[in-house]
Amino acid sequence: MINPSERSVHALIITPTRELAIQVSEEISSFKGNSGIQVIPIYGGQSIDQQLRRLKKGVHIVVGTPGRVIDHIKRKTLNLKDVEYLILDEADEMLNMGFIEDMEEIMSHTNPHKRTLLFSATMPLRIKVLASKYMGDYEFITVRKQQLTTSLTEQIYYEVKAGDKFEALCRIIDIEEDFYGLVFCRTKNDVDSVVSHLIDRGYDADAIHGDISQAQREKTLDKFKKKRINVLVATDVAARGIDV
Repeated sequence: MINPSERSVHALIITPTRELAIQVSEEISSFKGNSGIQVIPIYGGQSIDQQLRRLKKGVHIVVGTPGRVIDHIKRKTLNLKDVEYLILDEADEMLNMGFIEDMEEIMSHTNPHKRTLLFSATMPLRIKVLASKYMGDYEFITVRKQQLTTSLTEQIYYEVKAGDKFEALCRIIDIEEDFYGLVFCRTKNDVDSVVSHLIDRGYDADAIHGDISQAQREKTLDKFKKKRINVLVATDVAARGIDV
């Protein structure tokens, strides 16, 4: 139980992307009510001075990306000795993004008596080793679903040649009344290319990927949520945490 009168970090949540850190922080803030619990997202691309001021005032829950959390640890502006809960969200994705060493370093700075929760869509060997090393006698819980998507979701796929993909995308957008959707691409270059060609065709489109500044990404997401653009093109990693 978090005591709001104690101005120290009681819970640390690590996420692979900035967007997911923001989303998780907002969700926690939405149901903490008038408890007095302070929540802060910390991630690269945001003013570190702003984060320093918030941390100095005292926060109870920190939601952050690995790089920025380690930055604050090295600056001695984030003290994790009182952490009671450590949550690693999308651990397999952090492994894929090369954050495994960062995760281990962060865990080494936390209270050894904390409770650790690790969420992962898959359980590769490195994640199992991490769990064994830092979680001790952990319990493995698997959530199974009879169906992967809601019954309200209709799934359709089209087989087209690589050179015809863009024309097929435009056709789908044109035939769908009031099209409003996400388009996923494998690489950042693919995202930029698709957005450029969509804009040239007169579509209201914009991009989200790791090379775009955090401020611009947040502006783009805001435009998409307000339906000022109806096509958002993103890499799958950057899209994690998009909540619309």
